[in-house]
Amino acid sequence: MQKTNPLDWLLEMDKENPSVRFFALRDLLDMPESDVQVRAARSAIMRSGPVPIILEAQEPFGAWIMPGGGYSPKYRATVWSLLILAELGADPDEARIRKGCDYHLDHSLAKNGAFSVYRKPVPSGAFHCLNGNMIFALQRFGYGQEPRVQAARDWLARSIVGQQPITYYASGVTAPGFACRVNEKQPCGWGANKAIRAALDEVAKGAGARLIAPPLRHCTDNAAMIALAGAERLAAGLVEGEAGDLGTGARPRWPLDEAAANSAPSSRSRMPKSRS
Repeated sequence: MQKTNPLDWLLEMDKENPSVRFFALRDLLDMPESDVQVRAARSAIMRSGPVPIILEAQEPFGAWIMPGGGYSPKYRATVWSLLILAELGADPDEARIRKGCDYHLDHSLAKNGAFSVYRKPVPSGAFHCLNGNMIFALQRFGYGQEPRVQAARDWLARSIVGQQPITYYASGVTAPGFACRVNEKQPCGWGANKAIRAALDEVAKGAGARLIAPPLRHCTDNAAMIALAGAERLAAGLVEGEAGDLGTGARPRWPLDEAAANSAPSSRSRMPKSRS
């Protein structure tokens, strides 16, 4: 177990990962972005590590890889490049970043106001995960009050709660509550996490605060989370039936309270009675 304070390690100068020092100064030590050390750390982000490599790959017209909506190819095109730059703390005043943001806003929005996965954006290609990602990235780059970003936020909120006017598509978002075609028309945790992160980021900014969230690549292993929950139940002796059956019926939305869980017929499992 780590017994020493890891802060000194996080504050070390690291040319391969300069973002770590920037976020440690700003988010752990609560130093303002105007502080000379924070400004120097952000400058280091722009000089070494992955950020200059990503910017070097940008096309002269503003996109990455190819023109158009910028979703494909995955993890290299415009959508992913802008998202990674935002998560790494790249300088929003950098001219190339602003050019990329402007290009994406000009070429990736469908007529319903949402970002679309297709090279030629159409409403049926709008997904919660994509819109949550792009709204978050553009907000971090100072575009939160841009009318087109506000329109995308409006679409995201209406599509989640079912507020009209909204149209659902069999090939995209299929119903309220984060239902998605890619997730077999069930509520999608990927879309929910990204949409909620984007919304909380803007709420925090409006309140004069800062949202601190781990990068999404560290928050997506549902299998590990489910396995840990099962291990904890096993260790606590919370098994089902005399034979120790740990199985449970699939349920897309699991009630959080015991009364609701035990009254729902869609699952063959029941929450254990409290031992307190």
